[in-house]
Amino acid sequence: MPELAELHTIAHDLKNAKIINQKILDIKVHTTSIIRPVKEIDFINSLKNLNILDIFRKGKYLVIKFIDKYLIIHLKMTGHIFLKEKSYAIQKHEHIEFILKNNKLIYFDPRRFGRLYIVKNLDLFFKNIGPDALENNLPFEYFLKILKSKKLQIKALLLDQSILAGIGNIYADEILFNAKIHPETIANKISNNKIFDLYSSIEDVLKKAIINRGTTLGNSRSNFSSIYENKGQNQNHLMIFMQKICPICKKSVKKIKVAQRTSHFCQSCQKKRIK
Repeated sequence: MPELAELHTIAHDLKNAKIINQKILDIKVHTTSIIRPVKEIDFINSLKNLNILDIFRKGKYLVIKFIDKYLIIHLKMTGHIFLKEKSYAIQKHEHIEFILKNNKLIYFDPRRFGRLYIVKNLDLFFKNIGPDALENNLPFEYFLKILKSKKLQIKALLLDQSILAGIGNIYADEILFNAKIHPETIANKISNNKIFDLYSSIEDVLKKAIINRGTTLGNSRSNFSSIYENKGQNQNHLMIFMQKICPICKKSVKKIKVAQRTSHFCQSCQKKRIK
């Protein structure tokens, strides 16, 4: 589930917690299936005693920079990063501990779909990932060219990380509702004016979600929370995703499958039209 806004919240909080310039004193791996390289000793030796130089987000990935390598964390559906006191006792579903001077980073993941990669070449790792949906100041000309060249349904295009990185199911629905575009509309049939509306909507929706510190859809520990296990607040501001009534026209919100994902939209506000 964690999408661009949730990863932004994690990276921002880690920076504010002054994790940068701290040394990884030790690593404890309790589940090897989620690490790459898969040999525990190789994973530990690659990062032990290295200083953290930077922390940032690329699409749905968290990147921790070291002097000659990167730790890349892909949270997938239920992965989390928690910051705990050094004396904190590990709990169920907490698979990796990164021990720092005064505290520790915990990787938590009930479904174990997430992955932690150690890589040397960042560009090579992300060669199949498209430009970031927000932080790289996505040029409108690029966005227009991409949409005009694709016969994909627009919801599927927004979810395709090789085209645009960071948008998942929640924010795709919100973006399309905000732009008043039906999720099944074919991308290259959208008018230039509506493409600009969509382009603007991406920034509007994602920046609002960042201000609201991400979206938390449930109360269990597997739902998104910050590194301090605080819930996001954007779920209180969702316009269409998992809503029953359209906030604009007050008609019922419809649900269909697009790109094998449940899509929420308003048939009245998001009509199927090409111009």
